[in-house]
Amino acid sequence: MTSTWFNAFQKFCLIEGTIMPITNFSQSMVGGTSGGAVTEDTWNSSFHGYQEVVGDMYFLCARQHEDVPSLSMKYQWTNFVSCMNGDDGLVGIALIPGNARRCAEATLGSEFADILDQCVSNEDEGLRLFHDAVFRTSDLGVKYDAPELPVIRINGKEYKGLEAYYNLGERICDAYDGNDKPENCGCTEEYNKVVASIAM
Repeated sequence: MTSTWFNAFQKFCLIEGTIMPITNFSQSMVGGTSGGAVTEDTWNSSFHGYQEVVGDMYFLCARQHEDVPSLSMKYQWTNFVSCMNGDDGLVGIALIPGNARRCAEATLGSEFADILDQCVSNEDEGLRLFHDAVFRTSDLGVKYDAPELPVIRINGKEYKGLEAYYNLGERICDAYDGNDKPENCGCTEEYNKVVASIAM
C-alpha cells in the first residue's frame, strides 16, 4: 500500500465515506532488506532502511492503543498516520519517524504521544508488533514486488496490484453481510479520482 493511497482511503472512505462502522482495518508490513520472506534472523530490517521499521512501529502502536479513553472516534489513529505521510501522502515520508511526536500531539494529543513513544521504545511491545506484522505478511506470501503491490484482503479475498485500489468501497460493502449496512455504502467519489491519479 502506498502512503498516497492510505491518505485517500483514510479521508474519503473511513472518515468522509460510510464504511467505517462495518470495517475492521489493519495493516501488515513487508520486512527484510530484500522485501521477501523473513526469518528470525532477517525480520528486523526493511527494504527502505531501519527508519521505516521505526515508522512502522509507530503505525502499529497507534492502532494497538486506539481504545484509550482520550480517543473518542474509531480509527482516530489513522489521522496520525496520514499526518506522518504528509498532506499529499508523500511529503512526510522523508521525515518519518522524526515527525512522529509532532503528528501524535497534533492528531491524538500529548497523552497519546507519550503512549506511542513508550510503545515504540519498549522492545516487548513495539518490536513484537512489528515482528508479528512482517511474519503475517511473509506467511501470506506477500513480498516487495511492485507489479503485485499493494495486496488488499477483504474477508479473505485477495486483490493485488494497482487494480486492488479500484472500487474498494464497493468491494467492502458487497463483502459485508450484516443487517446494519449503511445507506449509500462506500467511499466518496473523490476516492476514485485519487486512485486514478495514482495509477497514471
